[in-house]
Amino acid sequence: MKRLILTTLVLTTMTLLTAGLAPAYTVNLIYFTSTGLMDENMAFLQDGDLIQLIYSPDNIINPPNIYNGLPTGNDVLWDSFGVGNAGPGQFFRFLQYESTTAQPGYIYIRFFNSNVMGQVTYYGISGLHWLSDFLRFDIWDVTAGGLYLWTEYHFIVVPEPETWLTLLPAIFLGIFIYRKTKKKKKQS
Repeated sequence: MKRLILTTLVLTTMTLLTAGLAPAYTVNLIYFTSTGLMDENMAFLQDGDLIQLIYSPDNIINPPNIYNGLPTGNDVLWDSFGVGNAGPGQFFRFLQYESTTAQPGYIYIRFFNSNVMGQVTYYGISGLHWLSDFLRFDIWDVTAGGLYLWTEYHFIVVPEPETWLTLLPAIFLGIFIYRKTKKKKKQS
């Protein structure tokens, strides 16, 4: 009887000590669109238009950064690619992630109406998808519900260096006028 109690005590202690040490495993995420994603005018996205797969640990979709389109808040960019490998406005992608880095959590798709961030005027977002790892696979049809939203994107464009060079004459003219008016105020 003492041996049974001692064995039970040892096994219970070992179980409690190793409970949080579950090994990580790889989850295979397959995500795709069964129907093409459309832009704000209900036309299919063009080949190369930007798409982002974003992980959200808190079930909140944060807006994109206004300077570069990257996720903000605690959202994390997992994948970025262009439309065009499965049909008009469609894609088919495969991604692997470690089970311990994303559980629990959600993912969503953000897609833009251009293939260059400086030319984006609208972006769309899918609904949230809860990450599951049934048999280490997770399959998500992004357009299965048919619901996604478009939002006007207030993108701030930073001028290219060549644009600044064309502004140099105007800058010099402004400095010249400023100095001239400053000189006149000193004389009077």
